[in-house]
Amino acid sequence: EEKCHILSSNLPTFSGKYTEDVENWLYVIEENMKISCISDNSKVQSLINHVKGQALEAYKNLNRLTWTQFKAEFIKQFKSNKSITIRDQLKELKQNNYAIVEYNEKFIDLKNMCPDMTDVEATHIYISNLNREIQLLVRSRAPESLIQAMREASILDFGVTKSSNYIKPINK
Repeated sequence: EEKCHILSSNLPTFSGKYTEDVENWLYVIEENMKISCISDNSKVQSLINHVKGQALEAYKNLNRLTWTQFKAEFIKQFKSNKSITIRDQLKELKQNNYAIVEYNEKFIDLKNMCPDMTDVEATHIYISNLNREIQLLVRSRAPESLIQAMREASILDFGVTKSSNYIKPINK
């Protein structure tokens, strides 16, 4: 029987940065632990060469836990980073030159990756990032949900786009 107890050094390192996905990283690591025949008792210790920065600091505090406990705590400490990143992306997503249909699709794709975002928060971000003219019109309609705001924006965008073919907006 072949014995192998060391994780490959080619595996990704996790540093706990907000751009990293802790769950995907743990999945890759855990699959490689199976391939490497690493016992449950050795799993936490086998991570030492695959963590750095904030993740290494967390590891130092958690390295006496069982693998199951370690994973739960590690995810708890680093998972929220993904929601923060997605919120940042949503706040950066502006309608600009997108057709409203494209903007809506991009917005919904990002919002769906952030399940803890409330409808009120999403609606506020959505309306704030519409083009100014449409934004003011949508706000005046006081939509009570994201879907309602998107519906209003779609209707208004069609009207604004159609009318702007005939009347050039005045820049102030």
